[in-house]
Amino acid sequence: MEIVCFKAEPTSFKTDGGTLSWNVVGAKAVTLQQQPVNAVDSQKVVPKDDTTYELAATWVDGTKVTKSLTVPVLKVQVTKVEARDFKVDRSNSNFLPVAVTIVFDVNGATGGHFHCSSATGSEYAPMDRAKHSSTQWTAFYATTIPPAPTFSFPFDYSFQGDLLLPATGSGEINETGVKWVGR
Repeated sequence: MEIVCFKAEPTSFKTDGGTLSWNVVGAKAVTLQQQPVNAVDSQKVVPKDDTTYELAATWVDGTKVTKSLTVPVLKVQVTKVEARDFKVDRSNSNFLPVAVTIVFDVNGATGGHFHCSSATGSEYAPMDRAKHSSTQWTAFYATTIPPAPTFSFPFDYSFQGDLLLPATGSGEINETGVKWVGR
């Protein structure tokens, strides 16, 4: 009497989920997530987040044995956002030219979009993968704004991939650089 195997194929799930399979010998009753199942079977599952599945077998004498299996769900993740080549030209008395390259460190992305707007302009554009890194993406934003002691304007981003959950977030470009708020 034993749980011979309990496994997930593949071991990490993407958009289409995966299959749990098990083989239990000599049990009177078998449950998966507290639902009755056959002793030898498989089941397609499509979880949205990392999930722990529990297979339980009850023997004829009433003894219960459980086995747990945690399946990670792969997600697009933004791990860092920073400003590079941040320039503010305060020498012009009518407008402040502002230019910044924003670099996103992202796991699992195949594409991304960036949107930023100020009082004098707006930009919505696809992002480019950085030439030197497969996990970095860059967005360039340039605008002119009326001169003021301080300034700020919001940006939003989204990354997509072949993984289940996209990454979206927002931030703010201000006179000191970039503030990032992940979602």
